[in-house]
Order: sequence, then structure tokens, then C-alpha cells
Amino acid sequence: MDLKPFIQRIIDEIGPRPAGSDAELKAGEIVAGEFKKRGAKISTQDVPVAPGIIAGLFNLMMGTYLLAAVCYFFVPAVSALLVAALLILFILSRQIGNGAIDWMFKKTTTRNVIGTYTPGGKSGRTLIFSGHHDSPDMMPMLGLKTKRYVHLIEHSLVIGLALIIPAGILRAILSGPVISAPFSISWYDGIFAISLLGLLLGLYFRSQMITGIRNLGANDNLSAVSILVGIADYLKKNPPKNTKVVLVSFGSEEPFMYGSWGFAKENTRLIKDAININMETVGAGRLGIIEKEKMYMNSYSPEAIDLIERAARRAGIDLPKIAITYGGTDSYSIIKHGGKSACLFGMDETELFSLWHSPLDNPGNIEEPKLQTALKICIEAIKETDGRK
Repeated sequence: MDLKPFIQRIIDEIGPRPAGSDAELKAGEIVAGEFKKRGAKISTQDVPVAPGIIAGLFNLMMGTYLLAAVCYFFVPAVSALLVAALLILFILSRQIGNGAIDWMFKKTTTRNVIGTYTPGGKSGRTLIFSGHHDSPDMMPMLGLKTKRYVHLIEHSLVIGLALIIPAGILRAILSGPVISAPFSISWYDGIFAISLLGLLLGLYFRSQMITGIRNLGANDNLSAVSILVGIADYLKKNPPKNTKVVLVSFGSEEPFMYGSWGFAKENTRLIKDAININMETVGAGRLGIIEKEKMYMNSYSPEAIDLIERAARRAGIDLPKIAITYGGTDSYSIIKHGGKSACLFGMDETELFSLWHSPLDNPGNIEEPKLQTALKICIEAIKETDGRK
């Protein structure tokens, strides 16, 4: 089947699908209907989501940065403590998930759509194919001119912020815990001056990453969801013999992978006995396999990487393995809960996601042959796992 018409239908009928919105829920209903028409057993899962968590985290960082800069002159130890607390929250959000900080933000609901195909014979392995149906916002910094440097810009921001800690401690020790005007300038204030450069960079970073301008999300990530529909179409005509196949369209991936986190948390036994092939931005660019998220310091599962590689070879395709420098995928949630996952994705020359948070992410820039290639790889993964030629 052609896959691009499904993407066009969602765009025409719904448009952007922000995390936790009615539009996102409507997109999930359409996905469920497509799975059901193709013989899948349908279930849904509602998961709490804090849609404003990314904007809130950036605002918290910049607000704390400004407050710490002011406190540095009067109560320098307080400036160091503020920054230390913020950096702990920031690191925890990267390492243990959204729960580290989402208690600070307003919640709504997102919904995962799950389609299951049970094998006709004795069940062997389980394959989970996944993508997400919510859409992103525009992020100008992820344009091609600055995209390859975005991780370095964020690192510089965080380093600049962290420099307030030694500067504040030194000032508190050498000048006193509470300081009143007139202020004297000492050598350690040079460290603080460098940190102010990080503040300026941070304000620029925030303005270029948080716009609130909605994106159609044709490639990110309706392209992956269209592959799920294509897999369902294949399974309707070719029911699995020995392999359980689960298709999952996650809600709310954009604000820290809420849908996949809820799915993994509630289905730990399923994911531990399965291999998950997640997909991102597969409708444009060059296909590859993500083997590591450097931003989250998260390595993907060798078993899942090997399966995608073998399936691609069966399809006559050579896929490069990429350690992405910025961003993450729903594979993060599966791996953090003990599952095995890797991501098939479309990338541009920066080796990051194609048409990522870009105004060019529309159906006109989706390529049907790219979708069909990704679908073929997934079908070959099913055939191999099911013992078919």
C-alpha cells in the first residue's frame, strides 16, 4: 500500500497535534481505526503528561541563572546553592526521566494506541514496532546552519552556569557570606564574568528553541506511524506464525517521551521479552540506525541493532550506525525500563533527524520510496523472526 496518503489525511483532517491536545487524541483515534481495519486487537493507554515541561525547564534554567547572577554580589553562597540545585534537577531529568521535574508543571492526558497480532502457532519471540503521533514545535536552532553545533551550544550554556558555583564559593569564603556596597573586584570575579557569557548564550538558546509555533510533523513523526499502518496491512494478508507483533503509536513523545515512558512502565514483562524497533523521521533523508544518544548518555540495545541490520541486509540495504549528538527517541524509555530497543531513523548531512522541528516538515517533502524502504526493513524483521524466507 502507499503510505504517504495516510500522512496527508492526518495533516488535512487535523493538522498539528501538540502533546496532550484534543488534536493528538483525534490522531490516535484515526490510527486505532486503521489498525482495527487490518485485523489488530486494539487497546489504548492513557498516560499523564506535562506538555509545557521543556519550555518550563528552559524558563527555570534562565530564571535561576539570572537570580544566581544577582545573588552573587550580595549573598554569593546562595548563588552557588541555587545553581547546584538546578544542575542536579537538570541531570536527573536526563538520567531518570521526566518524573524528576514534571511535578512542577500542569498535567493533562496523552494516549497510546496499541495494535496486537497474536501468532497462529506456538508463540516464540515478540516484536514491538513503534512511532509517535504527536507533532513538534518549530525550533529555529535545529536549522541546517546551527544544527550540527546545537549540542556544543547547550554544553557551553551548562558550563557557564556551573562556573557560578566555584565563583560563588570563592567569593563567600574570601569576601564574606553577606556583602554590601561598595563592591570590590577580585580575581575570582573573572570566573563569574565568564559565566555571564553563558547567560547571554542561554538567552539566545532559549529564544531559538522555544517558539510555541506549531509544526505539521509530517516526517516527525507521522512518517513512522504510516509504517505501522503498512506493517498492519502486511500482517492482515500474512498473519504471523510464531511471532507476536505489537504496533504502538505513542502519544506525547516531544515533551520528554511521556507516552513511551508510560507504556514501558506498565508493560515491563512485555518489553523484557521483546525486541523493539522504534522509528523516527523515516520519510526523508538517509536511513540509519541510532546506536547511542550522547545527550542522554544512553546506549541502544545490541540485539535490536543487530536485528535491524540483518533485516536491512535481507532487503538489500546497508544501514550506517550513528551515535546522535543531540536529541533522543522513544527507545530511551524502553531501555530505561529494561527492554531491548533501537531506532531506525532518517537523517540529513548532520547525522541528526531529517526535517527536525523545521518549517519544511510537511507532506510535500515526504518521499514515498523512503517510506517503502523503511517498511520493507520492518517486514524483513518480521519474516526473519517468524522463520520465513
